[in-house]
Amino acid sequence: MHFSCKITHAILTQLESEKIDLSAYFSETEIPWELLRDSSYWMRAPDMEAFLERLALKTETLIKAGHSTPKNRAWGVLDSVLRMMPQPQEIFQQPEKFLSYFISPEPPLENLERFEKGLSFDIPLPAEQYPLVTTYLKAAFESLPAYIGQSMAQCTWQDIKFK
Repeated sequence: MHFSCKITHAILTQLESEKIDLSAYFSETEIPWELLRDSSYWMRAPDMEAFLERLALKTETLIKAGHSTPKNRAWGVLDSVLRMMPQPQEIFQQPEKFLSYFISPEPPLENLERFEKGLSFDIPLPAEQYPLVTTYLKAAFESLPAYIGQSMAQCTWQDIKFK
């Protein structure tokens, strides 16, 4: 499994906006800076989680990075696509499609349920296996309505259950 560097790019963009000096982190990584900032590049899942661990980020920082994505425009073309959506419900019609921009191969979702104001599904990616990546992705999901000027959603991701 691989994770998109849209994740690292968004997190690094957020850290830079907070004026945090990142130079020390890049002397310790074998992954070139350009690739970590390339939203079209993919990293092996364990490598992505290990890189985020080396950054020693607080949970709040990951959440802030996910929530700030609409403002920071760190997802490249995906940002433009999301801004063209007239309703957040359209974004949530195919959650597997959204996740495929960040997880490869596209994870199969099971037990998809839709509610008047939300949805839930099982994803074969336990939050505990990749806690830093899944914290960011949960926050990114929460930010989707902000792309069209609405308030943030509220999500939970426990074990394989996303709601």
